[in-house]
Amino acid sequence: MRIPVSVIVKCIAHGATREEVMSEYPDLEMEDVQQALEYAAWLTAEKYRRPDRDMRFLADMGVSLRLVQWLREQGHDVVHLRDEGFCSDCPMARFSPKRAPRRG
Repeated sequence: MRIPVSVIVKCIAHGATREEVMSEYPDLEMEDVQQALEYAAWLTAEKYRRPDRDMRFLADMGVSLRLVQWLREQGHDVVHLRDEGFCSDCPMARFSPKRAPRRG
């Protein structure tokens, strides 16, 4: 009899011991339960992938020029808004939303 890995993992996730799982499903052996858990762990393993070097970054005014320089030194293609002609003394940089009137 085939028992899906998800059934075994759910039983254990809900607090059943390996022995309880094996008594519920007599065709299982301890090695089957262990392999099911290892397979589930393998399926859900997170893989770290370093970003490709051709990834581009656009840094806005909230990002320091020092950080932009460091990213460039690390080999990343980074453009700061200041490099594109936007600067802190531009009218949009001084924009602030209207404040709600005070209630008295």
